Amino acid sequence: MIVTDARHDVSKQVSDVEDMIQRGIDILLLNPADSVGVETAVLSAREAGVTTVAIDAQAEGPVDGFVGSKNYDAGYLACEYLAQQLDGEGQVALLDGIPVVPILQRIEGCSDALNEYDGIEIVTKRMAVRSVPMR
Repeated sequence: MIVTDARHDVSKQVSDVEDMIQRGIDILLLNPADSVGVETAVLSAREAGVTTVAIDAQAEGPVDGFVGSKNYDAGYLACEYLAQQLDGEGQVALLDGIPVVPILQRIEGCSDALNEYDGIEIVTKRMAVRSVPMR
């Protein structure tokens, strides 16, 4: 098993996939940093006969499978529960992550759920800042 972390850099992810193909992998489990930008890597994997499964976010290109959650529904259900716990009243700040499809879908679902409550105000949406330790 070969594991890489492109740290959400699609260029590094494509390079990592190309390297793994050269090393002779049989199966690629891919959590795309960018669903569209990773397409060249997916195409390369297909050409090399590598089975490719997208994880958590769909990847453009000829993937053989997808494993993930219904991110919109997850965001909706979580924030519907939050709104109920607030008795439909209050101010909410949404802290999201990097702009990748699963997170965007969760935030959309959450916003839609909260917007159903007249007494709840979304006061801000901010992107979480993740510190990465130096190596």
